[in-house]
Amino acid sequence: MHRIGNPSKLQIVEAHLSSLGREIKVVDRKTGTREIDDDLRTYDMIMERVTIKVLRREPTYDAKILQELLERMVPDGISPYKVENFFMHDEYRPGSGVLALGKLHFEETMGSVQTARTVSIYDSMAIPRLRHTMADPPDEEGSKVMVRDDELKREITVRLYPDAISAGHIGDNIICLKDGKRL
Repeated sequence: MHRIGNPSKLQIVEAHLSSLGREIKVVDRKTGTREIDDDLRTYDMIMERVTIKVLRREPTYDAKILQELLERMVPDGISPYKVENFFMHDEYRPGSGVLALGKLHFEETMGSVQTARTVSIYDSMAIPRLRHTMADPPDEEGSKVMVRDDELKREITVRLYPDAISAGHIGDNIICLKDGKRL
C-alpha cells in the first residue's frame, strides 16, 4: 500500500512515461472521482479513475511495433493488473483490417475507510436461536457491532494510440485500416 512520503503507482507510471519522451507523447490526462458517502455497499471501491492518453511520436499501425512499445511502458517493479494487447483482426490482406488498441490497467490503494454498524435484536425469544445460527452472533442482550474495513482504490489506465487522430477520438478501441492507412 502507498504511504505518505513514498511515490504512488500513479507517480511512478507518469515518471516512466516521461522517460520515454523520445518515443511517446502524453496528450491527455483525465481524473474522475467518486464521493465517499455514508451508504457504503461495496468492498474495495474505486474512488478515483485516471486515464492517460499516450501517442507514438512516429505514427504506425503495425500491431507488433505498438505492442512492443506498450510493453516498454510498464515501469520496473510494477505489474499492471490487466493488459489489453494490440492485435489485428479481420485481416484480409497485409495492412488491412481492424487494429485493436492496447491499454495498461494499474490499481493502487489510496487509503481505507472503516464503517461500524450496530445490530440490535429486540425479540428476547429470538436471541438464543440466532446466537446458534449466526457465524458471529450478538451478545446476550441481542446487540452486535459489526466493523468493516474497505480499501479506497485508484485505477490508472494508460491508453496507447498509434497517431494523433486516433488519440483525439474519445473511446476509440479499434481502428479500421486499408492498405496500411486509417479509414
